[in-house]
Amino acid sequence: MKKKNIAFILSSITLCLLILMSIVNLQNTDKNILENSKESNKIVKNNTLTMMYETDYQSGEYQVSTDTTWPQEGYTFNEVLSKCENGGILTWDDNNKKVLLQTNTSDKCYVYFDKNPLTLASYIINNIYTGTDGDNGLYYHDGSGSYTNADQEAGDNSYRYAGANPNNYVCFGSDEAVCSEDNLYRIIGVFDENGEYQTKLIKNTSIGKYKWDADEINFDEINISYEENVYNLIQLAAFFPDPSEGGANIWEESDLNNYINNDSYLDILEEKWQNKIANTTWQIGGNTYQNIQDVSAKKAYTNEIISPVTSIIYNAKIGLIYVSDYGYAASPDSWTTILADYNNVADSNWLYSDYWEWTITRCSRGSDNETFVFMLISSGGVDSIFSVSSEQDVRPTFYLNSNVQYISGSGTQTDPYRIA
Repeated sequence: MKKKNIAFILSSITLCLLILMSIVNLQNTDKNILENSKESNKIVKNNTLTMMYETDYQSGEYQVSTDTTWPQEGYTFNEVLSKCENGGILTWDDNNKKVLLQTNTSDKCYVYFDKNPLTLASYIINNIYTGTDGDNGLYYHDGSGSYTNADQEAGDNSYRYAGANPNNYVCFGSDEAVCSEDNLYRIIGVFDENGEYQTKLIKNTSIGKYKWDADEINFDEINISYEENVYNLIQLAAFFPDPSEGGANIWEESDLNNYINNDSYLDILEEKWQNKIANTTWQIGGNTYQNIQDVSAKKAYTNEIISPVTSIIYNAKIGLIYVSDYGYAASPDSWTTILADYNNVADSNWLYSDYWEWTITRCSRGSDNETFVFMLISSGGVDSIFSVSSEQDVRPTFYLNSNVQYISGSGTQTDPYRIA
């Protein structure tokens, strides 16, 4: 009798266990058994999976990760490669940052994550800037440092290139295998614009000599007549709209601004490249020549950007270089030199060219007519000796949108940075 009871009890227990196991297996079909909670960020049952991280963006090579948490950023779940040995199906819940496994049996799974592309700005900040100012010609302007003249930094948390010839070339406007000279730009720096870092570029070479703002139209000078070419005359009139409106040094109203933002320069870029350029707020109030060309880079930055003589801001995609950009492009040893005397440090300033080149910054001369703009002169210094109606070289300058991605390149002239 007792043996029968024992046998009955054992049979009942066995039946219950089988039912329970069936219920568990059924539940596992929909249960997230490989999840990590936002609170603990721990992987559940991590002995059931192997996580594979791509080594570099688009490398196609993966290595086993020893992490015990899911990647929260910098990687994207690869649903095609992620598989299980016994037919389990893996999916990624991006909202809750968890892997979902659908299976009716125990399984061994491999979860693949592709490396996200870096933005150009983050590549410079995280890969080129080493944490030591001066490495790779890059300086972090946080207002502190241990190098010579670190106290002369702008203090705007920018990352600026300085010195004779840093590797800061970018190919912009072309996808050709070999970047032409016309598509070469250089990185002034990476700047914090409303909480997002944007890379600031300047064209490596001049697009030609232009008047900043015209006070007259001299057709003989440019060798174009109405009889010769009506179309060119119309184009010229668009560049110099009205002689009576010329001669002013407010960038927003200048003919050169109209030319590079609404006419030839921007229009020659394909739309996909135009879309990479950020609409930027430019500080165009300017200051007196005593407060710009007769002071050091830091003081010029303060008088030009922080406390201009007149607070005038203008939104546009394309602008010109700031005087202080030129000042900070020189080796830090020169940052205490007044900008008018930068002819003595031209060899250590990568932004120097042998041009007489316009900047975006107006020179306010008080009672004098407001017809002067600061320029970089061929000897290397900064001056404001010519009026806006004179012709000087132009190198367009602009900021890339913060999400523009770095693809390849070492930043040299023959291997410039390439962007997606």
